[in-house]
Amino acid sequence: MWVFRKNKMDNNFNNNQKSDMNNASNDYQNNYQNNYNNPYNVPYNNEFQQGYGQQPYNMQQGYGQQLPKKPRKPIKAKWIVIPVLVILAIICVVVFIKTRKVKVKLDKYITIEYAGYDSKGQAYATFDVAKFYRDYGDKIERTNAKKKALKSEWGGLYSEVLKESKPVEDLYEDCIRGSLNISNNLSNGDTITYEWDINTKKALEYYNCEIEFSNINFIVSGLEEVKDFNPFDYIEITYSGTAPNGTASIAKDTSVSEMNDVYFTIDKDSGLSVGDTITVTASAYNSDDYFMEHYGEKIAKTEESYTVDGIPHYVADVNEIPSDIMDKMSSQGEDAIRAYVANDWEKPENLTGLTLVGNYFLTPKSGMDVRTNNYLYLIYKISAINPDPEENIDFYYYVCFTDIIMLADGTCSVDLSSYSVPAYGWFDSEGFKVGNYTYVGYENLDSLFNNMIVTKIENYEYTSTVQE
Repeated sequence: MWVFRKNKMDNNFNNNQKSDMNNASNDYQNNYQNNYNNPYNVPYNNEFQQGYGQQPYNMQQGYGQQLPKKPRKPIKAKWIVIPVLVILAIICVVVFIKTRKVKVKLDKYITIEYAGYDSKGQAYATFDVAKFYRDYGDKIERTNAKKKALKSEWGGLYSEVLKESKPVEDLYEDCIRGSLNISNNLSNGDTITYEWDINTKKALEYYNCEIEFSNINFIVSGLEEVKDFNPFDYIEITYSGTAPNGTASIAKDTSVSEMNDVYFTIDKDSGLSVGDTITVTASAYNSDDYFMEHYGEKIAKTEESYTVDGIPHYVADVNEIPSDIMDKMSSQGEDAIRAYVANDWEKPENLTGLTLVGNYFLTPKSGMDVRTNNYLYLIYKISAINPDPEENIDFYYYVCFTDIIMLADGTCSVDLSSYSVPAYGWFDSEGFKVGNYTYVGYENLDSLFNNMIVTKIENYEYTSTVQE
């Protein structure tokens, strides 16, 4: 502020200062006079300007001079640049944090547990969701694309949906899946793999995440060792009937607790012959897993083959019949014929000859369902004298035994009291006449063969030892 100083100066000023003041006073008077005589207020001295608001008087330099200002220290550039750089750095960090992709690593969240027994073990994979949420709960954010998708899906409920679930939970539900390639029937030492199924595209688009993962291999271990149990050690196969119609059954030792949980099947349990092979299969009633858990054992053997033996069989070849049995049957045949002659002939003494000329032996063809399992026709030639007209005649007669059996011990069994012979009557015509006499039998071998053998060859095969 500009002021005029009119007061007297302090007496303590030195002489030089007083002199300066006197000079200044003289200058002021001269200027006043000049200005008084100058009605247009044109200054005679360029350094003097009239009125208030003009430059103050400097005691050393006189009126009209500025007081010297205290010089200011210049501000160094670094004190301006450093704060600016700090602010820019903070902004960059914030922008980087907000826009950078979050890297999510998954492998450490998978654990595998094993249960059960060796060879029948199970594997269970667990993803530690709670730990995953803790680790990434404050790092995962929904992108605008995700928010837009949620808004499109939920409409007016959009705000509530955002409150109900956290972004990290949505990430897990939307993008993270996985499973074991094998989880059952495992043995110690097996290699199994946890295979990820990750939607990396959605993770990046909806959550700005890069998910790092790789399939993880695990070596199965810790499964409980099990003992082997062989159920065939505790069964007995029993054969019954007569081959080729034998049957097989199984008797198991139920005093062994494991056997109460095992059942057996036979691939063929009927229509058996000696030498046939049958296959028996063993299975657990409930399941193999139950059997292991209950007994700590596994059924080590599930199949066994057996050869049929120890049962009688119907003779399939005439040569199987021992000679002593054949002699008994042929002797029984002669006795039957002589009884017929004695009982039915008017003159039994006319029998002049009785000869066994051979046999026909019949057995069922393969696959045929028949009631009689073999026939043995003993063929006899009978020679006699016909009384009227008196003449020598020859004719043929049979005695037939059936179902001849060979027992398991090699003994041949036949019912000598059960046989058949030719019949003649109202319903049977196995006979012929010579003059006034009727004979039961056949006039020739061809008639006998055609009537008794040929009629059966549809279902039977035959062999012959007849020589005539």
